Amino acid sequence: MATKKAAKSDTGVEKIGDMAKDLYLANLGMYGKLYESLEEKVEEYNDKRGDLFKELVKRGEKVQQNAEKRIKDAQQDAEERIKNIDLVKDMKLEDRIQELRDNFDSLKDKLASSTKKPAAKKKAPARKKAPAKKAAASKPATRVKKEAEEVAA
Repeated sequence: MATKKAAKSDTGVEKIGDMAKDLYLANLGMYGKLYESLEEKVEEYNDKRGDLFKELVKRGEKVQQNAEKRIKDAQQDAEERIKNIDLVKDMKLEDRIQELRDNFDSLKDKLASSTKKPAAKKKAPARKKAPAKKAAASKPATRVKKEAEEVAA
């Protein structure tokens, strides 16, 4: 009986050994296949490397040109602002205030001349009014009308 048990255990160990060997070989085969496919991709990218490099160089040149243009525009804008600041700084405060007043006056004159209405008749200076009831009763009606018209005008 001992021989039967030993024979059974040998076949079980052999089966486990065979399965382990198969797993090892399967893993080794997977890594081999992965290596081959990656090798093909690496070769493909190596072939395209020159074209990709040229494309990236062109793109880099465009980016550099845009950056240089923006820097130049920013420099010009800064220089213009500095000039304006220097002009104001060199000008005395009183001179600047006078210049602003002159500009305001000229604008006010232009506005007044563009919206000028025909001159209205000048009003006669206001007279002192006598007590209304006594004066109105003693004057004829036409004379009261004339005086009222003069005052209204």
